Amino acid sequence: MDRVRAVTLKYITVFLAMNFSFVAGAALYGAYLRSRGLSLTEMAFVDGVYVGVSLMFMAMGGGFSDKYGRRKSLCYGLALQGFGFLTYGLSENFYQFLLAELLFALGSALNLNSLEAWYVDEMRVLTGEKYYDYSRVFGTASALTALTSVSGSLLAGWLGMFSLNVPFLFGALAYFMLVFVVYKLLSENKGESSRQPLLVILRKGCKNVVGNKVLLLLAFSSLFLSLSRPFFTLTYQAYLYDLGLSAQTLGVFAALFLLTNSLSGLTVVPKKSFKKLAYMTLSSTLLVFVGYFGLSNHYDLTFFVLYAVLWEMGTGMRRPLFRAWMNLDVSSDRSTTLSFLSILGFAGTLVGMLTMGPVAVSYTHLTLPTN
Repeated sequence: MDRVRAVTLKYITVFLAMNFSFVAGAALYGAYLRSRGLSLTEMAFVDGVYVGVSLMFMAMGGGFSDKYGRRKSLCYGLALQGFGFLTYGLSENFYQFLLAELLFALGSALNLNSLEAWYVDEMRVLTGEKYYDYSRVFGTASALTALTSVSGSLLAGWLGMFSLNVPFLFGALAYFMLVFVVYKLLSENKGESSRQPLLVILRKGCKNVVGNKVLLLLAFSSLFLSLSRPFFTLTYQAYLYDLGLSAQTLGVFAALFLLTNSLSGLTVVPKKSFKKLAYMTLSSTLLVFVGYFGLSNHYDLTFFVLYAVLWEMGTGMRRPLFRAWMNLDVSSDRSTTLSFLSILGFAGTLVGMLTMGPVAVSYTHLTLPTN
């Protein structure tokens, strides 16, 4: 039991450190790009590069993780993300931001599912149980990100008073430090087919998804929700920035939304009951719908914040549930399989990012509220 607790603690520690590094650097992302003169269409394109590059290399990143080791993949990925944030902090124009996003995306492709795969496979070896209650661990980790998200957002708001690029420079330093933490803290583990060629591992991961109806259902449901996500995440901060809110106030609102998203994960700790799984999934999806409906019909700042909180509650509730459910149905080569599952979600996000800009220009009231 002590070893189980130790592995869980290591997972949560690294998970929180990764969250803090990202939030502290990117909490003012929308405002920073806006301050550099980027239009909504350009902002969506920059963010779309992240999703597009991730789509191209996500499966390869998962295969690399399974073949060469999850710890090694995490270290390389975190280093690339650090260089991405460093480039962000030094960027002045649209094309430099594209380069920064490219570096960050390559890093994300390597470590997107590596930590989760490391933890679940370590737990299966230690407990010998296939159906461990991962939703409880994932929900707890998600809730604890309230601490790192709020502290990171407030720190970014304070650093942003000096300059909006300073948070990115701090985030780069945090990522570089995290590389050494991961190397020292985590043991190495690999996928079941690590001795096979990379292409064989990729083929097995793809078959794991295509041959499992539950995984396909979860993946396609994520596709549609991911399609709509950019219409909130890429517009809310630009809206608040255009209202003239200060960097500190933007940090406070970012902290509020991230806090809501994080704490909502605690509500998703279902017992082994299909009815409760279905109920919680439906409830979280309905909250997301109500949030979007309210944001598209209420332009007052107070109502905007209210419905944004409902949106964050819905997305926060469903994430631990979906991740736990997916892991329970993955049979082998976890990083690769999870990467193939993530491809549909990222594809939906990419389409949403590429269409958000033109929609915002043509139908501003549907995406970006105006007074």
